[in-house]
Amino acid sequence: MPECRGKALSKWNEVNYIIVVKRTRKKFDTRRKRYKKTSQITAYYASTTLNNAKKFSELIQGHWGIENRNHCVKDITFNEDKSRIRVNPIIFAILRSWALNILRFNNIQNVEDARDRNKMNIEYILNYKGVA
Repeated sequence: MPECRGKALSKWNEVNYIIVVKRTRKKFDTRRKRYKKTSQITAYYASTTLNNAKKFSELIQGHWGIENRNHCVKDITFNEDKSRIRVNPIIFAILRSWALNILRFNNIQNVEDARDRNKMNIEYILNYKGVA
């Protein structure tokens, strides 16, 4: 391992294990009703503790659950990746997270539908728990 300098790099000294996960992804062609393409991805994870394969699998899936439940929804529904805001973009990122949290708190399943409904009538927003 290369010599680490500074506080940020010294954290790499705490890494004791590298986990290698090989994934195979099959893309399904809905028109032809068959798998069209297969791709393989190798992902690497760093860990300070040793766990068995099942525990590592649960931890990694938990990480992707967060990605799919929050970041992916904000990217697709709120077009966060397409945002052209350059001055204080963190403020709008926080507002998007706040809006998503309010919808989740109110057991909204279809975020895009709720977003469209809410922009047509402010009364919907004001009736959510946690807003007023």
